Amino acid sequence: MRPLSSLPLLKGAGLYDPTLSANNRARAVERWQWTLDRMVKIGKLSPEERAGYRTFPEPLESNPLYNTGEQSDYLVELATQYAKKTAHIADKDFDRGGYQIYTTFDKKRVDQLTKAVNRARDEARKKNPGAAKHVHYGAASVAADGRILAIHGGPDHRKQGYNESNATTVRAGSAFQPFVYAAALEHGVRKSRDGAPEPVTGETLYTGDDKVPVTTPEGPYWDRSGRKVAAKNDGGRSYGQISLHRALALSVNTTFMQLGMDTGLDKVRATARAAGLLPSSLGAQVPALSAGSSTPSAIRMAGGYATFAAEGRHTEPYAILKVTRNGHEVAADVPGARRAVDVETAAAVQSALTDAFRTAHPEAAAAADGAVAGKVGTTEDDTAAWYVGTEKKVSTAVVVYRIDLAKSLEPLPLEGLGGTASDSVPYGIWARALGHAG
Repeated sequence: MRPLSSLPLLKGAGLYDPTLSANNRARAVERWQWTLDRMVKIGKLSPEERAGYRTFPEPLESNPLYNTGEQSDYLVELATQYAKKTAHIADKDFDRGGYQIYTTFDKKRVDQLTKAVNRARDEARKKNPGAAKHVHYGAASVAADGRILAIHGGPDHRKQGYNESNATTVRAGSAFQPFVYAAALEHGVRKSRDGAPEPVTGETLYTGDDKVPVTTPEGPYWDRSGRKVAAKNDGGRSYGQISLHRALALSVNTTFMQLGMDTGLDKVRATARAAGLLPSSLGAQVPALSAGSSTPSAIRMAGGYATFAAEGRHTEPYAILKVTRNGHEVAADVPGARRAVDVETAAAVQSALTDAFRTAHPEAAAAADGAVAGKVGTTEDDTAAWYVGTEKKVSTAVVVYRIDLAKSLEPLPLEGLGGTASDSVPYGIWARALGHAG
């Protein structure tokens, strides 16, 4: 049969875990049958071989590795995935046992993050019990050197195999703005098709007014339905002419929508990818890309912000320090740091994010003495709320969203469970996990 490494990945794998619900099992059976039929069609499996696969292979009722009901179940699952990948261990070999896996996880950080999320979940159930049934809290802490220190994967792996920290299901929204800013600082902007790129700095002025149409050198940008594309600011606020540094600090959507167009959406995508976002999660090359149409996981978003804290060098997130078997170390791939953006670019982005934190949370910023950088992320359709912040070379990303996993991966409106601009739920989780709130 075709090697698993060459088969397409299944997006939203948690929806196909047959041990979790009857709907999941039905989806899993349908996908299993489709995959086998497709392999016959493309010549990877003969009809005779296909005929031997008629009964769906029922899994164990639960995986004993992830059956405690504690947050550690998600950690074990993630560590297992990374161990198999980095040490090139086949499933059949791993299942024979004998492996010892040494992880990057920090128990104190995991416990604090879990406690903060559980508090937010309890508050949501009191505030809006109906909407809270389908609320999810993805969170991850990633060090500047790539170590995954903590995650929050879900409430109970026995009931939800879907890992909220590693899911690429909801938009980044305005939390994506640092990557647009970095791309512009790296590559400059073009105001005409044939002109040379013009350098920009944090002091370069752009319009920050609400609902300003996005333009190209030829004029307004029209979408496929024949309408002019325009971004909207939170609360419909207009800022007039505003510096790029200040626009990032205040999360001005309209500024970055136009900046992305002037920089080149291909360069925005390339910069986000270099900083650590997966290509499969990046939005289409249209103006909405700069408004955060990409769907990175909390792990990847934390890793992306960590790149700026690491002076522009990116290390792929990893969860394994070493693997041994029967006392002997197993060779494993170790990610190395690589240059993603210039040192000056990273410093400029980090400076704006520090001002973003100082502006939004002056008391916490004063206590932190300028050592914290971070910003919120909102989406125009109110289906996700983010906070991504960095302290002491560790970036922590928190995303709150609603999805009914029994039906689909389509995000639902938050219905107030993401909080407000002045009382952000993701920020509350972030602050409590890092000790910046009571």
